[in-house]
Amino acid sequence: MANLQRGSRRIAWVVVVLATPVVGVFAYALSETLSGYEPTLIIERFHDAEGPLISKRPVYVEDVGIFYLPSELSEADIDKQMPILVSKATTLQLSDSGKKRASIREFAKSVKADHPEYSDLDDISLTKRVLTKHPEYRDTVDFREFEVVPVFVKSLLWATEMTALVVLVLATILHGSISVVSWIARGFKSSA
Repeated sequence: MANLQRGSRRIAWVVVVLATPVVGVFAYALSETLSGYEPTLIIERFHDAEGPLISKRPVYVEDVGIFYLPSELSEADIDKQMPILVSKATTLQLSDSGKKRASIREFAKSVKADHPEYSDLDDISLTKRVLTKHPEYRDTVDFREFEVVPVFVKSLLWATEMTALVVLVLATILHGSISVVSWIARGFKSSA
């Protein structure tokens, strides 16, 4: 009986040792948390109603451009995140070929001067509409579109803590089970 108990305990330790890296990998994969949002500059295309950003909420920022925000952001989150996003976005530059570009306000003003029927549109909407219809003007105006994407980070500390906890629970269950089975077996042996 003692040999069976010793052998069972050794097998239990082997199971615990082999399970540790597997549990560690799963814990690390599950440790991913949202750390914030980053604006990414959309350069190549101007999105229209059929564009891939239709599910995102557009936010117009004067003299900067359009931010396409994830639909899961609440109004309170938007109010909190927008100053940070605008600050980060203003550091992103369009690839310049040395040309001076007109601001959104200047470009819209010149369009409204030539086409008074657009005077009721705000500067950003008008600029986007003109640039979508006439892409040849893209190089003349400093109009930017940003897709706001979530940034996730993984926590090695959290993964290590979870791995230790799961391995401790696994070892306790295995060795406790072996002790209970041994105790029951001794009881049957002594009563016989």
